[in-house]
Amino acid sequence: MMYLAFYGNGYGGFSNKFIRYWTSPLTYKLNGKWRATFSHVEIVFSDGMMFSASQYEGHVRLKPHSFTGKAWVRKPLSISAKHEGIIRKNCEVLVDIGVGYDYLGVLGFVLPFVKQEKSKAFCSEVCLDMISAYVPKLSHLDSGRSSPNDIGFALGLLS
Repeated sequence: MMYLAFYGNGYGGFSNKFIRYWTSPLTYKLNGKWRATFSHVEIVFSDGMMFSASQYEGHVRLKPHSFTGKAWVRKPLSISAKHEGIIRKNCEVLVDIGVGYDYLGVLGFVLPFVKQEKSKAFCSEVCLDMISAYVPKLSHLDSGRSSPNDIGFALGLLS
């Protein structure tokens, strides 16, 4: 089974906390619930390989990963094996061409005048680009302006 894995849930360093705070709704900021939101998202394939754009590695990547602790929240996706194969091939293409991490583009979550770099991507952007056609609850999101929290809200992980 394929799923999305969200990182955060109160864990991570300064950049994780910054992303969680600035992409949380005002009510979450006021009542402190922003701490339990998400700062990163990964696509996890049925074989355990993960795909996303990593701020720490500076590019998109596909690699095995083990989930430990309470920092990760998983959301299963109803995607057929055929479509999973298509998504996987598209992810591999981005890895092969070396798409970089869009550090400035992350600011587009809160600063709409920040332009996206077409040759770079951030985690929620690249994940949405790969799966939104197969997950109806995500089809309305703009990948270049959506955070991991936006995906979490759309999938009902946050309310």
